[in-house]
Amino acid sequence: MRERSSIWEEECLNEGCAVMNCSFSAVKKKQINGHRGEKVKILNIDKKGYAEVEKEDGKKGYIPTYFLDLNTVPGDNFAQQIRYRREWYHLVDSNQAIIFKDNPSNLLNNISYLTNLISFLPVQKKSFLSAFSGSHKRPICIEPLQDSRIKLGEIIILMCKFFSQESYTVTWHGPVITARRQHEVTTNEEGYSILTIKKCVEEDAGQYWAQAKNIFGNCHTVAWITVIVPPSVTYITTCKAINRNSILLQWKNARKGNSKNVYYVVECKQKGIIFMVIFKI
Repeated sequence: MRERSSIWEEECLNEGCAVMNCSFSAVKKKQINGHRGEKVKILNIDKKGYAEVEKEDGKKGYIPTYFLDLNTVPGDNFAQQIRYRREWYHLVDSNQAIIFKDNPSNLLNNISYLTNLISFLPVQKKSFLSAFSGSHKRPICIEPLQDSRIKLGEIIILMCKFFSQESYTVTWHGPVITARRQHEVTTNEEGYSILTIKKCVEEDAGQYWAQAKNIFGNCHTVAWITVIVPPSVTYITTCKAINRNSILLQWKNARKGNSKNVYYVVECKQKGIIFMVIFKI
């Protein structure tokens, strides 16, 4: 059984693997159940927002793409991995990419947050108009979501802004929305779509995705939220005096918590005087 599992894991690395960010119960024919944290192999992505997946036991079926997070993100550095992740959501978000014949128009189309710098780009008038003419009336993200790290229990505020010549709607996806936990979606006077989670919990961490849609198409922006959880209590397994001024301490690592640095405090008492030693791992 272990050998089969290792073979399946290796195939995932070669073919593309995702992890369920929330549990999903099939409600339609050909859909398949999945639980939070379960790994699946991505076989195909259709035009309706569903991914055909294969589970470790060999069962195949369809799951909505926003229930899936990429398990392994290709790239030699963090910037390349971020780019790949955004391209993944672009693939599952739109039926087909709009490809222009000239590089400047492609730049303006794919890097929407640079639209304010249009006047500094060496773009011909014809190229500029092609990016915003009738062939390109789907929404454009002009203020994308930002990845952030939030402490447990604090407020999470995600903001983004889209531009469209036609009326459009904004739909949010993410763990808190899928689980139907308390949250609020508003639009302010400046046109920003805002998702607010007043007291975040550990399960609110994950991928958040805002999609703007009009009659001509859709556009999206993606961010990753990390909820910092304090470590659980550790248990000392060894406390042994080595010499007059030294002791050996060994303990079990905390099973819970995702802090980048964990600080330990050792309280010592010598001749009635109490002092503390602080160190981090």
